Amino acid sequence: MSEKFDGVRALWDHSQRTFVSRLGNRFQAPAWFTKDLPLNMTLDGELWGGHGSFQTTSGIVKTELDNIARRTIKPVSDDSWRALTYQIFDTPSHASEPFEKRMAILQDFMAELPPDQKTLRLVPQRLCTSREHLMSELKKVEKNSGEGLMLRQAESVYEGKRSKTLLKVKTFMDDECMVLDYTAGKGKHAGRVGALVCLMRDGRLVVLGSGLDDHVRENPPEKGTIVTFRYMGLTQGGVPRFATYMGERVDFDPEADASKEGGGGVVGALKERPSRKKASQKLKKGGISASEPQSADAGSPAPKGKKKARKSDKLVDAEAVSITDAANAPNAPATKSTSKRKKAADGAPILLV
Repeated sequence: MSEKFDGVRALWDHSQRTFVSRLGNRFQAPAWFTKDLPLNMTLDGELWGGHGSFQTTSGIVKTELDNIARRTIKPVSDDSWRALTYQIFDTPSHASEPFEKRMAILQDFMAELPPDQKTLRLVPQRLCTSREHLMSELKKVEKNSGEGLMLRQAESVYEGKRSKTLLKVKTFMDDECMVLDYTAGKGKHAGRVGALVCLMRDGRLVVLGSGLDDHVRENPPEKGTIVTFRYMGLTQGGVPRFATYMGERVDFDPEADASKEGGGGVVGALKERPSRKKASQKLKKGGISASEPQSADAGSPAPKGKKKARKSDKLVDAEAVSITDAANAPNAPATKSTSKRKKAADGAPILLV
């Protein structure tokens, strides 16, 4: 198992000497950032700016994508990229080798790097010995403002896609939605965007006010932009609880999105690009008063009469496979679960999706 870094996924393409996204879009990094990367091996990793810095990281990478899309040549800011590291967690060049062999290859590569280099990092891997060990490590990561853990099956091959041999484990959920409009702010946020009114994949609306910093309030994502948000489970009405804006999706993949359970809402919205009239009707139906960006924060306080999230409300999101009791057999593969929820060691329900 290893920490899950909340950054921008990037493959190092050694043949083109550049970072590329999963969709093949190039990330133009400074020469000093890439000078120690291998000439004979492709890497998989995360461009990461530190805990709680997803918006900053995606902003740096998105600027480079925008420059390429507009065919403009702008100097890459060394100062901005100095805030990033490349967290390496696998190598597609040795996809058929077992995971442990791939890690050994990456360790040999890292051992040959200059001792003073600070750009490249190999993500530490630890053997998960029990369910209690897993939950203990998860708490440590979250205490340090980390996103969660990645749990990998022993001796698994590299697949480069969603896989039952690689699970995400975290105590919150996340999803994508499309920006439809904005709400007017109040108080110190007067004159700026207060919240983003967004369309979720199931056709419901979600208002994202929490998580918006000053830059986003003054320069909100354009309508039609896909953004990521986090939340702590759903209300009985299916509305995300304590939804928090994380940032724009730099490289949204509609096909992968459509494969998610209940998918289609965001993808359908992308295809339709609802008109101002349709969006207004949708907002009005949802009881939301929207305005142009000269507005500001509706905040995102918990609704009256709703209790704040308790520890017992937390969810652990894995993917498709139960991690139950792999504990007692450290090298045994995880098994499928017939139950959607199980209890964690601390009493928090675990959601397996």
